[in-house]
Amino acid sequence: MRNSNNTFGRKIRINRILLFISGLIIINQICNLIYTDVILSQSLLYQGEEQFQQVKHDVTVLFMGDSHTRTGVNPIYMENAYNFASSGEHYIQTFYKLQYYLEGEGLNINTVVLPLDMHSFSGYRTDEFKDNDYWRKYVDYFELAQEKEEFWSFISFRLEGELAYWHGANETKNFLSKKGKKLNGGFLSKKNSFQKTKHQNITKLAKFRVRIHLGKQEYFDDVLLIYFKRLLELCRKHEINAVFIRYPVTREYFQVAKINVPEEQYYSNLKVIIEDYFENPAILDYHDFYWDQLYFFSDVDHLNMYGAEDFSPILWQDLIDLGARP
Repeated sequence: MRNSNNTFGRKIRINRILLFISGLIIINQICNLIYTDVILSQSLLYQGEEQFQQVKHDVTVLFMGDSHTRTGVNPIYMENAYNFASSGEHYIQTFYKLQYYLEGEGLNINTVVLPLDMHSFSGYRTDEFKDNDYWRKYVDYFELAQEKEEFWSFISFRLEGELAYWHGANETKNFLSKKGKKLNGGFLSKKNSFQKTKHQNITKLAKFRVRIHLGKQEYFDDVLLIYFKRLLELCRKHEINAVFIRYPVTREYFQVAKINVPEEQYYSNLKVIIEDYFENPAILDYHDFYWDQLYFFSDVDHLNMYGAEDFSPILWQDLIDLGARP
Protein backbone atom coordinates (compact mmCIF):
# COMPACT_ATOMS: atom_id res chain seq x y z
CA MET A 1 0.00 0.00 0.00
CA ARG A 2 2.85 2.36 0.91
CA ASN A 3 4.61 1.63 -2.42
CA SER A 4 1.40 2.37 -4.26
CA ASN A 5 1.06 5.71 -2.47
CA ASN A 6 4.70 6.57 -3.20
CA THR A 7 4.24 5.76 -6.89
CA PHE A 8 1.08 7.84 -7.04
CA GLY A 9 2.80 10.77 -5.28
CA ARG A 10 5.79 10.53 -7.62
CA LYS A 11 3.49 10.70 -10.66
CA ILE A 12 1.80 13.80 -9.24
CA ARG A 13 5.15 15.53 -8.73
CA ILE A 14 6.29 14.63 -12.26
CA ASN A 15 3.03 15.90 -13.73
CA ARG A 16 3.36 19.15 -11.79
CA ILE A 17 6.92 19.64 -13.05
CA LEU A 18 5.85 18.94 -16.63
CA LEU A 19 2.91 21.32 -16.24
CA PHE A 20 5.21 24.01 -14.85
CA ILE A 21 7.70 23.57 -17.72
CA SER A 22 4.88 23.64 -20.28
CA GLY A 23 3.58 26.84 -18.70
CA LEU A 24 7.01 28.47 -18.94
CA ILE A 25 7.31 27.48 -22.60
CA ILE A 26 3.87 28.90 -23.40
CA ILE A 27 4.56 32.13 -21.52
CA ASN A 28 7.93 32.48 -23.29
CA GLN A 29 6.30 32.01 -26.70
CA ILE A 30 3.65 34.58 -25.90
CA CYS A 31 6.29 37.10 -24.75
CA ASN A 32 8.34 36.41 -27.87
CA LEU A 33 5.34 36.93 -30.15
CA ILE A 34 4.30 40.15 -28.44
CA TYR A 35 7.83 41.55 -28.45
CA THR A 36 8.28 40.64 -32.12
CA ASP A 37 4.93 42.07 -33.23
CA VAL A 38 5.14 45.29 -31.25
CA ILE A 39 8.86 46.18 -31.17
CA LEU A 40 10.97 44.03 -33.50
CA SER A 41 8.54 44.63 -36.35
CA GLN A 42 9.85 48.22 -36.37
CA SER A 43 13.50 47.16 -36.64
CA LEU A 44 15.34 47.37 -39.96
CA LEU A 45 15.55 43.61 -40.37
CA TYR A 46 11.83 43.10 -39.95
CA GLN A 47 10.97 46.15 -42.03
CA GLY A 48 13.00 44.72 -44.89
CA GLU A 49 11.31 41.36 -44.45
CA GLU A 50 7.81 42.85 -44.43
CA GLN A 51 8.46 45.01 -47.48
CA PHE A 52 9.88 42.05 -49.37
CA GLN A 53 6.86 39.90 -48.57
CA GLN A 54 4.64 42.52 -50.19
CA VAL A 55 6.51 42.55 -53.52
CA LYS A 56 8.39 39.23 -53.71
CA HIS A 57 6.29 37.74 -56.51
CA ASP A 58 7.07 40.74 -58.73
CA VAL A 59 10.82 40.86 -58.03
CA THR A 60 13.09 39.63 -60.80
CA VAL A 61 16.33 41.38 -59.77
CA LEU A 62 17.40 40.80 -56.17
CA PHE A 63 20.23 42.68 -54.46
CA MET A 64 21.73 40.81 -51.52
CA GLY A 65 24.63 41.45 -49.18
CA ASP A 66 25.55 43.67 -46.27
CA SER A 67 25.32 47.37 -45.44
CA HIS A 68 27.29 48.38 -48.56
CA THR A 69 24.36 47.10 -50.57
CA ARG A 70 21.69 48.33 -48.19
CA THR A 71 22.86 51.96 -48.25
CA GLY A 72 24.19 52.01 -51.82
CA VAL A 73 21.36 50.58 -53.93
CA ASN A 74 18.08 52.45 -54.13
CA PRO A 75 15.59 50.29 -56.09
CA ILE A 76 13.33 53.29 -56.71
CA TYR A 77 15.51 53.88 -59.80
CA MET A 78 15.00 50.30 -60.97
CA GLU A 79 12.17 48.11 -62.19
CA ASN A 80 11.06 44.94 -60.39
CA ALA A 81 14.14 45.11 -58.16
CA TYR A 82 14.44 44.79 -54.40
CA ASN A 83 17.27 45.49 -51.96
CA PHE A 84 17.20 42.48 -49.61
CA ALA A 85 20.52 43.22 -47.89
CA SER A 86 21.02 43.62 -44.14
CA SER A 87 23.72 45.07 -41.93
CA GLY A 88 26.56 42.64 -41.30
CA GLU A 89 25.03 39.95 -43.51
CA HIS A 90 27.54 37.42 -44.82
CA TYR A 91 27.45 34.63 -47.36
CA ILE A 92 26.27 31.99 -44.91
CA GLN A 93 23.13 33.98 -44.20
CA THR A 94 22.71 35.04 -47.82
CA PHE A 95 22.87 31.42 -48.99
CA TYR A 96 20.19 30.23 -46.59
CA LYS A 97 17.94 33.18 -47.31
CA LEU A 98 18.14 32.75 -51.07
CA GLN A 99 17.71 28.98 -50.78
CA TYR A 100 14.56 29.51 -48.74
CA TYR A 101 12.88 31.60 -51.42
CA LEU A 102 14.11 29.64 -54.44
CA GLU A 103 13.49 26.13 -53.15
CA GLY A 104 11.03 26.75 -50.35
CA GLU A 105 8.73 29.20 -52.11
CA GLY A 106 9.74 28.81 -55.75
CA LEU A 107 10.23 32.50 -56.47
CA ASN A 108 11.13 33.35 -60.05
CA ILE A 109 14.29 35.44 -59.72
CA ASN A 110 16.14 36.33 -62.91
CA THR A 111 19.24 38.06 -61.51
CA VAL A 112 20.95 38.07 -58.12
CA VAL A 113 23.47 40.83 -57.42
CA LEU A 114 26.11 39.89 -54.84
CA PRO A 115 28.93 41.84 -53.12
CA LEU A 116 32.56 41.08 -53.79
CA ASP A 117 34.26 43.53 -51.46
CA MET A 118 37.61 43.15 -49.73
CA HIS A 119 35.92 42.21 -46.46
CA SER A 120 33.27 39.91 -47.97
CA PHE A 121 35.05 36.72 -46.89
CA SER A 122 36.60 37.91 -43.65
CA GLY A 123 35.85 35.73 -40.66
CA TYR A 124 35.12 38.65 -38.35
CA ARG A 125 31.35 38.25 -38.63
CA THR A 126 30.97 34.49 -38.53
CA ASP A 127 32.08 33.86 -34.96
CA GLU A 128 28.94 35.35 -33.47
CA PHE A 129 25.48 35.28 -34.98
CA LYS A 130 23.18 38.14 -33.98
CA ASP A 131 19.46 38.71 -34.48
CA ASN A 132 18.78 34.98 -34.28
CA ASP A 133 15.10 35.68 -33.71
CA TYR A 134 15.09 36.79 -37.35
CA TRP A 135 17.60 34.38 -38.88
CA ARG A 136 16.09 31.24 -37.34
CA LYS A 137 13.53 31.36 -40.18
CA TYR A 138 16.31 30.81 -42.70
CA VAL A 139 19.49 29.37 -41.22
CA ASP A 140 19.97 25.65 -40.58
CA TYR A 141 21.90 26.03 -37.33
CA PHE A 142 22.49 22.28 -36.95
CA GLU A 143 24.07 22.04 -40.39
CA LEU A 144 26.11 25.16 -39.76
CA ALA A 145 27.29 23.85 -36.38
CA GLN A 146 28.77 20.83 -38.14
CA GLU A 147 30.50 23.00 -40.76
CA LYS A 148 31.99 25.29 -38.11
CA GLU A 149 32.69 22.38 -35.75
CA GLU A 150 31.25 24.47 -32.94
CA PHE A 151 28.11 22.55 -32.11
CA TRP A 152 27.11 24.05 -28.79
CA SER A 153 27.86 27.62 -29.81
CA PHE A 154 25.53 27.51 -32.78
CA ILE A 155 22.86 25.57 -30.97
CA SER A 156 22.92 28.31 -28.33
CA PHE A 157 22.50 30.90 -31.11
CA ARG A 158 19.44 28.98 -32.31
CA LEU A 159 17.98 28.93 -28.81
CA GLU A 160 18.52 32.69 -28.54
CA GLY A 161 16.01 33.00 -31.34
CA GLU A 162 13.32 31.80 -28.94
CA LEU A 163 14.27 34.49 -26.42
CA ALA A 164 14.30 37.65 -28.52
CA TYR A 165 13.05 39.87 -25.72
CA TRP A 166 16.09 38.97 -23.58
CA HIS A 167 18.41 40.89 -25.93
CA GLY A 168 16.12 43.69 -27.04
CA ALA A 169 17.31 46.72 -25.08
CA ASN A 170 18.43 48.74 -28.12
CA GLU A 171 15.38 47.96 -30.21
CA THR A 172 13.11 48.77 -27.28
CA LYS A 173 14.92 52.07 -26.73
CA ASN A 174 14.54 53.00 -30.41
CA PHE A 175 10.88 52.05 -30.32
CA LEU A 176 10.12 54.11 -27.22
CA SER A 177 12.09 57.13 -28.46
CA LYS A 178 10.54 56.93 -31.94
CA LYS A 179 14.05 57.22 -33.43
CA GLY A 180 13.90 54.05 -35.48
CA LYS A 181 15.05 54.40 -39.10
CA LYS A 182 12.82 53.53 -42.02
CA LEU A 183 13.56 51.45 -45.11
CA ASN A 184 12.15 52.01 -48.57
CA GLY A 185 12.25 48.95 -50.81
CA GLY A 186 14.91 47.58 -48.47
CA PHE A 187 17.08 50.68 -49.03
CA LEU A 188 18.42 52.58 -46.01
CA SER A 189 18.84 56.29 -46.67
CA LYS A 190 21.74 58.01 -44.90
CA LYS A 191 21.65 61.81 -45.04
CA ASN A 192 24.95 62.75 -43.45
CA SER A 193 27.88 63.71 -45.69
CA PHE A 194 31.58 63.03 -45.22
CA GLN A 195 32.61 66.07 -47.25
CA LYS A 196 33.69 68.38 -44.43
CA THR A 197 35.62 65.77 -42.47
CA LYS A 198 39.34 66.54 -42.15
CA HIS A 199 41.69 64.26 -44.05
CA GLN A 200 43.57 63.12 -40.94
CA ASN A 201 40.28 62.17 -39.32
CA ILE A 202 39.19 60.24 -42.41
CA THR A 203 42.43 58.25 -42.35
CA LYS A 204 41.99 57.55 -38.65
CA LEU A 205 38.40 56.39 -39.21
CA ALA A 206 39.52 54.23 -42.14
CA LYS A 207 42.13 52.49 -39.99
CA PHE A 208 39.53 51.86 -37.30
CA ARG A 209 37.02 50.49 -39.79
CA VAL A 210 39.54 48.23 -41.52
CA ARG A 211 40.77 46.96 -38.17
CA ILE A 212 37.22 45.74 -37.50
CA HIS A 213 36.83 44.20 -40.94
CA LEU A 214 40.27 42.75 -41.55
CA GLY A 215 42.53 43.42 -38.59
CA LYS A 216 42.87 40.03 -36.91
CA GLN A 217 40.85 37.67 -39.07
CA GLU A 218 41.67 35.57 -42.11
CA TYR A 219 40.45 37.46 -45.16
CA PHE A 220 39.42 34.10 -46.68
CA ASP A 221 37.32 32.31 -44.08
CA ASP A 222 37.00 28.63 -45.02
CA VAL A 223 33.35 28.27 -44.03
CA LEU A 224 32.36 31.46 -45.83
CA LEU A 225 34.00 30.09 -48.97
CA ILE A 226 32.09 26.82 -48.60
CA TYR A 227 28.78 28.68 -48.42
CA PHE A 228 29.77 31.03 -51.24
CA LYS A 229 30.33 28.00 -53.47
CA ARG A 230 26.99 26.55 -52.36
CA LEU A 231 25.38 29.86 -53.28
CA LEU A 232 26.98 29.80 -56.73
CA GLU A 233 25.76 26.25 -57.26
CA LEU A 234 22.28 27.30 -56.12
CA CYS A 235 22.21 30.09 -58.69
CA ARG A 236 23.46 27.80 -61.43
CA LYS A 237 20.92 25.12 -60.54
CA HIS A 238 18.06 27.60 -60.84
CA GLU A 239 19.54 29.25 -63.96
CA ILE A 240 19.89 32.63 -62.24
CA ASN A 241 22.23 35.32 -63.55
CA ALA A 242 24.75 36.10 -60.81
CA VAL A 243 26.38 39.53 -60.95
CA PHE A 244 29.17 40.50 -58.57
CA ILE A 245 29.92 44.02 -57.39
CA ARG A 246 32.76 45.86 -55.70
CA TYR A 247 30.92 48.72 -54.03
CA PRO A 248 32.28 52.28 -53.81
CA VAL A 249 34.51 53.06 -50.86
CA THR A 250 36.69 56.06 -50.05
CA ARG A 251 40.29 56.22 -51.21
CA GLU A 252 41.44 56.20 -47.58
CA TYR A 253 39.54 53.01 -46.75
CA PHE A 254 40.93 51.20 -49.79
CA GLN A 255 44.52 52.26 -49.10
CA VAL A 256 44.34 50.85 -45.58
CA ALA A 257 42.43 47.72 -46.60
CA LYS A 258 44.95 46.70 -49.27
CA ILE A 259 47.63 46.52 -46.57
CA ASN A 260 45.66 43.65 -45.06
CA VAL A 261 44.46 42.04 -48.29
CA PRO A 262 46.64 41.37 -51.38
CA GLU A 263 44.11 42.86 -53.78
CA GLU A 264 45.19 41.32 -57.10
CA GLN A 265 45.65 37.83 -55.69
CA TYR A 266 42.41 38.07 -53.72
CA TYR A 267 40.26 38.94 -56.73
CA SER A 268 42.15 36.57 -59.00
CA ASN A 269 41.36 33.70 -56.64
CA LEU A 270 37.71 34.71 -56.43
CA LYS A 271 37.39 34.89 -60.19
CA VAL A 272 38.80 31.37 -60.51
CA ILE A 273 36.23 30.12 -57.99
CA ILE A 274 33.34 31.86 -59.75
CA GLU A 275 34.45 30.59 -63.16
CA ASP A 276 33.95 27.03 -61.93
CA TYR A 277 30.23 27.83 -61.94
CA PHE A 278 29.78 30.63 -64.49
CA GLU A 279 31.55 31.19 -67.77
CA ASN A 280 32.71 34.80 -68.21
CA PRO A 281 31.21 36.00 -64.91
CA ALA A 282 30.02 39.59 -64.64
CA ILE A 283 32.14 41.40 -62.04
CA LEU A 284 31.45 45.13 -61.84
CA ASP A 285 34.13 47.17 -60.11
CA TYR A 286 33.05 50.52 -58.66
CA HIS A 287 35.41 50.61 -55.68
CA ASP A 288 37.16 53.82 -56.84
CA PHE A 289 34.11 55.37 -58.51
CA TYR A 290 33.75 58.29 -56.11
CA TRP A 291 37.26 58.78 -54.74
CA ASP A 292 37.13 62.51 -55.45
CA GLN A 293 33.54 62.98 -54.30
CA LEU A 294 33.46 62.62 -50.53
CA TYR A 295 30.06 64.31 -50.40
CA PHE A 296 28.63 61.03 -51.72
CA PHE A 297 29.73 59.11 -48.60
CA SER A 298 28.25 58.93 -45.11
CA ASP A 299 31.47 57.38 -43.73
CA VAL A 300 34.62 55.73 -45.08
CA ASP A 301 32.89 52.80 -46.78
CA HIS A 302 29.18 53.60 -47.15
CA LEU A 303 27.41 55.78 -49.68
CA ASN A 304 24.88 58.28 -48.39
CA MET A 305 21.52 59.01 -49.99
CA TYR A 306 23.08 61.38 -52.54
CA GLY A 307 25.70 58.80 -53.50
CA ALA A 308 23.03 56.12 -53.84
CA GLU A 309 20.93 58.50 -55.93
CA ASP A 310 23.83 58.96 -58.35
CA PHE A 311 25.08 55.36 -58.25
CA SER A 312 21.84 53.38 -58.53
CA PRO A 313 20.80 54.49 -62.06
CA ILE A 314 24.36 53.84 -63.31
CA LEU A 315 24.35 50.38 -61.76
CA TRP A 316 20.91 49.64 -63.15
CA GLN A 317 21.94 50.56 -66.70
CA ASP A 318 25.01 48.36 -66.37
CA LEU A 319 22.80 45.45 -65.25
CA ILE A 320 20.43 46.00 -68.16
CA ASP A 321 23.42 45.93 -70.51
CA LEU A 322 24.45 42.61 -68.95
CA GLY A 323 21.00 41.14 -69.64
CA ALA A 324 19.15 41.65 -66.36
CA ARG A 325 15.45 41.55 -67.17
CA PRO A 326 13.09 43.76 -65.17
